Amino acid sequence: MSWLMYLIPAVVVIIVIVIVYRKRSGGPSVEAFQRITDAIMTIQRVAVRNVLPQTKSGAITGINEKQMESQTAIVDDTIRFIYTVERDEEDYLHIVSSQLVKRKRRKYQIESMLIVMLAFQRQLPECGIKPENVEFDIQESELGTQYVMMKLNEKQNGLLKSKIAA
Repeated sequence: MSWLMYLIPAVVVIIVIVIVYRKRSGGPSVEAFQRITDAIMTIQRVAVRNVLPQTKSGAITGINEKQMESQTAIVDDTIRFIYTVERDEEDYLHIVSSQLVKRKRRKYQIESMLIVMLAFQRQLPECGIKPENVEFDIQESELGTQYVMMKLNEKQNGLLKSKIAA
């Protein structure tokens, strides 16, 4: 009987630990999925109006700190996204970068960036763009910033921009 009074609190403690661990280590919730998508679409509207030109040497010009704030979104005080559009001689490069601002596992950030890619994949056909005609790339910096890049030609970028403006 005496071991039973220790067993019940121990089981309760273990259950609480498991619940807390699962909550911290999981990916974005279904609700966060929608908030991430909404955040990306919101900052995208600003970014497509503020294209950053590249010089012939490949340097990006026109970066303005205040402007970048309007192209930044933090979702659930957990992850920060920055959306930029860069223009070279031929194409538009749409770049979404992400950084965790709250302690989470890398899995959370990876799954969040997959949500960004999924949002792009859904959006392209709505704009009259075939997703298979668009180049995508995913990269990660040494510091843990992750990037999803979508390369659009001038016509594709125009279709996206006019759909966003509508």
